[in-house]
Amino acid sequence: MERIHVGIIAPALGVPDETIRRFTESVHQSAPECSYRVRIAKGLGDPEGLPNISRARNIGIRSLLDSCEVIVCADVDLLVPPGLVDQSYKVAMTHSCLWARAKHARDAAEPYPWEAWKASPIREVARGTWNAMRWQEWVRSGGWDERCRGWGGEDDALTRDISEAGIPTYREDGFPLMHVRHAHRTRRHVGENTRIGQPTEWNWLVPNAAMTLFVTSRCNMQCNECSVAGLRGRDPAYSMPMEEVALFVALTRRAGYRFRVIVLSGGEPTLWPHLLPACRFIRESGITGRIKILSNGSCAGAITPDLVEVVDDIVLSVHNTHHQAEEIARKFPGTVRAVDRTTHYTQPSGPMDGVLPAKCFCGFGYFLYASTVGLCPMQLTVMPITGAWPHIMPLRGRYLDELMNLDRYRQPACTACVSNERVRDRGETVKAHD
Repeated sequence: MERIHVGIIAPALGVPDETIRRFTESVHQSAPECSYRVRIAKGLGDPEGLPNISRARNIGIRSLLDSCEVIVCADVDLLVPPGLVDQSYKVAMTHSCLWARAKHARDAAEPYPWEAWKASPIREVARGTWNAMRWQEWVRSGGWDERCRGWGGEDDALTRDISEAGIPTYREDGFPLMHVRHAHRTRRHVGENTRIGQPTEWNWLVPNAAMTLFVTSRCNMQCNECSVAGLRGRDPAYSMPMEEVALFVALTRRAGYRFRVIVLSGGEPTLWPHLLPACRFIRESGITGRIKILSNGSCAGAITPDLVEVVDDIVLSVHNTHHQAEEIARKFPGTVRAVDRTTHYTQPSGPMDGVLPAKCFCGFGYFLYASTVGLCPMQLTVMPITGAWPHIMPLRGRYLDELMNLDRYRQPACTACVSNERVRDRGETVKAHD
């Protein structure tokens, strides 16, 4: 499929329809010679309910990565002058970032007096008004920092990340945008957002989170606190075939995804016959920097020097009778470690009201199970309690793009998940007993 020259994304959080209409119509009236597409991003809030403009922009960028050569992030309260879209495409195709400044428009009566407006002074505006880059540069920059809350200052974080990525910038004054005055809709967070600190290793446009592979339902124990007992009961004989691992790696590389860590879990993963070859294959693929195995600690004989050589972390959940697990941890210090499984939290008896959005501390991640990919591995563990099967995607194409746009803090599973601190605070979860 031939790519569109320019995709324009504008976040609209609580913005009147007339403002959106004015913006899109001004793009069309600017009569770009290049092909273009306009998309309005209806953003979601952060865990505290504040509108997150950075997240809205990233959702829009991801929706255009496969179809547009150049992607522009623009404020929606603007009027776009003739020539700017074409100029943005021209500059961005030199592997640079174009950012355009704006002037104030007293009103937005049509037809727009562009020649008269050009004589007005440039508004000292932040760099988030209009940013144009090739899709490759957007991915290199990591996108908009979603740690920014509310609005204001998120452009400073983007400027920092663009500089860190070594992307040249070009300030465009020849085609000034017109900013239409309006009342502020939310409290500004400029100071907080500009003090976020150093760039994070996080890439907000492609996943560099954790991916958990549920490789087998088999297990040689029946722990009372087992969080995957319900999942194992659905298909007690489940075993991930090596062909699925190969497909997962191939699609991940083709989509440009890279995971911070890949976790192999079960069931008991040391009972999975493909454990060593799968770890070697994943390591050689380059799709992650870390491989982690979660084991119940009873199959210490499966922890061999060959396995330790290709993984980074093996966590053994040790019961007070599993002295062999403690011994194997001492044998491979630095890679194998033992944790007391009696400190694990048991699941609550049912879903709870008033615990959303989730205050989650388990980390940003996905899961692969039975040729499907889903949002957050805890959803599989909580499913028997909530009765709600998690939102999943088939393992094909850019399998994570739709999942990345979901609000992970408001999923049905969050109402009964011990990784949600609001659930723990209700006092219905207790630590597992011996």
